Amino acid sequence: MNIKIVENLNNLKNKEKLLEDQNLLNLIDLCLKKHLSIYDYLSIKDYFYLTSVNEYKNHFNDSKEFYTNINNSKIIYKLFKEWKPYEHYNLGELRGNFLELLFYTILNNFYSNTIFRESIIYLNDYKSHTWDIIMKYKKIYYLYECKFSSQSIKRSQINQMVGLNNRAKIFKMFLIFFESHDKIWDKLHELKYDTHFLKYNNMLKVFNIISLEDFADNNIFN
Repeated sequence: MNIKIVENLNNLKNKEKLLEDQNLLNLIDLCLKKHLSIYDYLSIKDYFYLTSVNEYKNHFNDSKEFYTNINNSKIIYKLFKEWKPYEHYNLGELRGNFLELLFYTILNNFYSNTIFRESIIYLNDYKSHTWDIIMKYKKIYYLYECKFSSQSIKRSQINQMVGLNNRAKIFKMFLIFFESHDKIWDKLHELKYDTHFLKYNNMLKVFNIISLEDFADNNIFN
């Protein structure tokens, strides 16, 4: 079996600007070093959809009943208020890039293995789509697809990933969402379409799902 991993250098170059954005790096550092609650993560998620400082302020005030740590909430609010990412980025692209960079950083801190980003797998004569993150650990290839919202996952992508898994049993596949567990599974079940229930359930068993609850509980690698 001939396996090769090739990084898409153009994609990586296009994302270099993010590594120079200190506000983004501060947000990732906050996620790594503070014990954020699920409500903190949901709040971060909401901020990524807002497009004015006034909306940030309203969100901060309207969410007070959910605060478990007011200091964390103030830090998150202040960070976005000073950053104003809507002035500098396409927010749709930024959301996905943030999650990818966050998870890559977590993975890189946890493992000493070589980790690839924006990479294609060549398996004999088969060419995969571009995976967000790939890591080889011992004889297993860990493949990670990051989706900020479950609404962005498509049935064709599920089929494609399951197809790769069926070609060799050396892959362990992960779908990572910046969303709550229930919403993720609601969307995945919605994509069943006319596939038989048991067949589709077996397809979903291919994936390990990582949700915001896992980030909040520090349960990503357990």
